Amino acid sequence: MKIKDVLKLPSINIGDEVLVGKFKNRRATITGFTTDDNNQPVLKTTKGDQKLFKPRIAKLMEAVGGNNLYHFSSVDGAKGILSSGHIKAGIGQTATTAQTKLPSVSVTRDWNYASGKGEDVGKDHAVIFILDRRKVENNYKTIGTSQSDDTRAGAFSGMRPSKRDAIRSISPGGKEYRTIDTDNDRTISQAERQAFKQKHTDAGTLDQAQLLWQRIHDIKQSKAGGEFEEAIPVKSGQLPIQNIVVGIYLNSDTAKNDPELADHPLRVDDR
Repeated sequence: MKIKDVLKLPSINIGDEVLVGKFKNRRATITGFTTDDNNQPVLKTTKGDQKLFKPRIAKLMEAVGGNNLYHFSSVDGAKGILSSGHIKAGIGQTATTAQTKLPSVSVTRDWNYASGKGEDVGKDHAVIFILDRRKVENNYKTIGTSQSDDTRAGAFSGMRPSKRDAIRSISPGGKEYRTIDTDNDRTISQAERQAFKQKHTDAGTLDQAQLLWQRIHDIKQSKAGGEFEEAIPVKSGQLPIQNIVVGIYLNSDTAKNDPELADHPLRVDDR
């Protein structure tokens, strides 16, 4: 078989069918196209969003600055990080603790979120640490948090049984999730959503169904703004900045007027 230098994909159009699900035996119709937070192509279908490629295409990520992660901090916090040589990890949000019991460092791939654009820039956005994403991912596992679309639970050890079981139940594949996801393909289609609502018609059951639906909806959706926040679990409780932080951006007048930060060799004027 001759190896090709360039792969040309067949044209994919709205209305085409694809096979999805665990065994790729469920037919879904393409309704549109989009990209994920890594700038990778995604098919919008009647069975939910489906990523076109399993591996990530590096040059697509780099085209949108995908090689960077950002961690923002106050002026005092930034000076403490630079002085100590590490970013202190803490206990994450519910979607983080559902996946790891380790302390973690919060980062984002969204520059607008890191810099506070679209909202009042508070003191915690005064300094932005720019991390080399490849170096982070070569040494640490990154996980999605409640700011991200990927909130599926992984490691539950150390969590209260009631909290663990509740998150498991409303996560894809969980008992309550399956009451809506009737074909068990781990996505909820528009047809399944409507069927679920129509099935529960009496007042008491409807209230319970709406509450369940809202719980599942909340855990599956990004917060307003789609911040795409991630967490880096760190066993030691400290993320070293040497060879990982490639720059610091001073995002406020207070930070720019601080001599220690203004003259720091890691300071950059552009991300």
